[in-house]
Amino acid sequence: MGLEGARAAPAPWYWWTSKVDGQRVCAQFMPRQGWTQAEGPFNNPQCRPQRQVPPR
Repeated sequence: MGLEGARAAPAPWYWWTSKVDGQRVCAQFMPRQGWTQAEGPFNNPQCRPQRQVPPR
């Protein structure tokens, strides 16, 4: 059995908030201890919602 067609999805992006000073950062993983996951998941490094294309 081959795995030629198997592909892993990229890791999602999240807004993380510092417990120390409230600073926010967009990252795929917690930057270091002292951060909490605030919003997400997103599929881009800007942590922006994906634009919805209106149907024609």
